[in-house]
This record gives sequence, C-alpha cells and structure tokens, in this order.
Amino acid sequence: MACSICVGLTGLFLAAESGATEVPSRVFRPQTAVDDHSPSVIVNPSNPESGVDPRGVLQIDDGSAESLFGFTGPGTRQFLFFNRFDSPGPFVLEAIQVLFPTGSDVESGDAIELVVYTDPDGDPANGAELRLSFDAVVQATDGVTFSNYALAEPLDLFEDDDIVLGVINRYFETGTDPELSQPAAVDTTNPESSSYFALWAGDAETPPELATAVEISLLDGIVAGNFLIRGSGRAAPIIAVPTLDSAGLILMLLLLAGAGMRLVARRAES
Repeated sequence: MACSICVGLTGLFLAAESGATEVPSRVFRPQTAVDDHSPSVIVNPSNPESGVDPRGVLQIDDGSAESLFGFTGPGTRQFLFFNRFDSPGPFVLEAIQVLFPTGSDVESGDAIELVVYTDPDGDPANGAELRLSFDAVVQATDGVTFSNYALAEPLDLFEDDDIVLGVINRYFETGTDPELSQPAAVDTTNPESSSYFALWAGDAETPPELATAVEISLLDGIVAGNFLIRGSGRAAPIIAVPTLDSAGLILMLLLLAGAGMRLVARRAES
C-alpha cells in the first residue's frame, strides 16, 4: 500500500493516502531529556555463593530513553515490541526489565504481557519459538526507572539460540481507547538493529505466536534505535562428564570381561 510521509515537530508519521483503508500510523517522537542517564534499577544477577560465573544482563540499550514508539490512528491496536539478543550460551533467565516512557498513554498499573522466545536462525521476522508468557502490570512510567519482573521460576535456555524478550500493551482496548498507544521507550544512541515490533490482525493473539503475526518489522525501518527491554540471569552450570585415564579404562574392561565370564558360566551350569 502506498504511503505518504510527513515530518513534523512531534516526530515521524507514516499515514495512509486519502481514500485508502485506515491503518495505524507509526509514531516516533523525541522523549524529554533527563540529566541522569543511568537506570534507577540496578540489576545484579550474580550469586557469589553459586560458584557459577554469571553472564550478567542481556542488554542492548545504554539506560536512557531519548524517544518513544507506538501507533496512532483508527487502526491502533495491541502490538508486541521486542529485542533480540545474541545467544549467550547456556543461560538461566531469572527476570525481565522494561523501561516505560513518560508522557505517553501508559500508566502505572496498566496490564501488559511479557514474552520470551528462542530463535535458532537469528531472524525473528520468520518466526521464533515461544518459551514463556505471563501477565504483569506496569510498575513505573517516569522514563528513568526500569520495571523489574522476576520470573515465577527460572527459565533454562540451554540451546545455542538467540533470546527474544518482548512486551505487549494489553491495557489498550482496540476500538474503545483513544487512538493512541505509545508504550515503548527507545534508546537512539547506539542502534543495534535488534529491536522489532509485531502486529496481528486485531489484538495480539493468546498465546502470541510470531508465526501468526501479519507483520514483523525491524524498528530501524521507522527509526534507528533500541527498545529498553533487558533480561537478567546467570550462566547455566556446565556439568563435567568424568573421564577415565588408560589405567581406569583397562580396569573397567577387565571388570566387564569378568562379569561376562561369570554370566557364561552360570548359563552353562543351568
């Protein structure tokens, strides 16, 4: 569908041409700058007593939101916004952190859904495996404080797949709420080309399988930046498999041979 592009002081708008079917317009506008760019919630997933070297936080943002992203227009609806993280190796995910913007339609207590996928080929645009989804509420909307969501049970991610973490604005009711939803804070400092959004024909499906989405697009198609979504956890412990030296191997073979001879003798006696 052909689109007209308008650039204004409030940001970038992509709208359908006059007479075309109404579609939601992508909205990107600057976020009010803050002096302190460090996140208010410091997440330290390491456990000094575990004996495991933690891999820390899955993170592509710098902790500050310069912009926000969402939709406006009659077709505005629930959508999924998410980050893809390169595989950290065997990993145990323990919590998800999200920074919500200030001055948008999202408020503390609003309903959201958090999702976790794994992606073997590094391209969520062609789908990814849903591993976990759970309901939550927005905790903070000051544009500085990360809302922190501990998983009910740690999620083992042992595959060598990319990890995808996302948020759905479940608080938005299609056709009822005002024609605006801008829940996604954006860091534009060092774009990683790893932030995406997904749309379904109406509200996001339950469960939100990416394979059924009608559109999965890279955020860079609208503005180069990263969503402020993180994951924290620890490296999965690597269980060492015991090995035998040459003497141990010879002893094991002798024991097996002896056991075999005893079994043959018993059969002969019977």
